[in-house]
Amino acid sequence: GRQQAAGMVSPISPRLLSLLAALTAYAIAFAGALPDIGWPSSLEFIKDAPDDEVFPFLEPIMNMTTAVYVCTFGAYKNESKCERWRHVQGWEQDPLESDPECGGMRALVYRQPDRKRGVIVFRGTDLHPELGVSGRADSCN
Repeated sequence: GRQQAAGMVSPISPRLLSLLAALTAYAIAFAGALPDIGWPSSLEFIKDAPDDEVFPFLEPIMNMTTAVYVCTFGAYKNESKCERWRHVQGWEQDPLESDPECGGMRALVYRQPDRKRGVIVFRGTDLHPELGVSGRADSCN
């Protein structure tokens, strides 16, 4: 499991993170069963499709979401894990990214030009002020 600072509780469960990743990626992905080109017009297939159809759709998005946490500044950054998660099979990582050291929105961009698909995967600041500058960024104190 993920190591945390003493006394810290994980702010987001892996299941919730996966759901948020899938919904976020779908909501901000560009262009229009999974078609060969573009994105499905609906996520209804996830509800009733067998796991072997749903997992290939969700796996790259979950991997991208992991990458935005372990590859960008903040309490979750982990260089040794970054190399594993940054490269998502079948996707190119675009050089465009947002990764401010002083807190705020972090984002990575992934593309499949031949299939006209793209994903902007993003995260905000850390949830706990004691986790450093990123955790204090949303504090009103």
